[in-house]
Amino acid sequence: MTTKDIVLAIDQGTTGTTVVLVDAALSVIAKRNQEFKQHYPQPGWVEHDLEDIWRTVHQTIAAVLAESQVDPARIAAIGITNQ
Repeated sequence: MTTKDIVLAIDQGTTGTTVVLVDAALSVIAKRNQEFKQHYPQPGWVEHDLEDIWRTVHQTIAAVLAESQVDPARIAAIGITNQ
């Protein structure tokens, strides 16, 4: 049986996606950020392409798992914040 001792946190911000893996001692195991394009349809407005956001979430999760070599079965919880 695999110990579930890792939290995967996804911070979906205004300019990019950050994913962090944290262990039970609250130590950061891996962290990755990826920016995405801002669209300005008129002065004072900013928009984002949903596909860009979704792609960066997938890519940053894959990157922290590959970098850390953490078995995804160890993930006990996923926390999500957004803009």
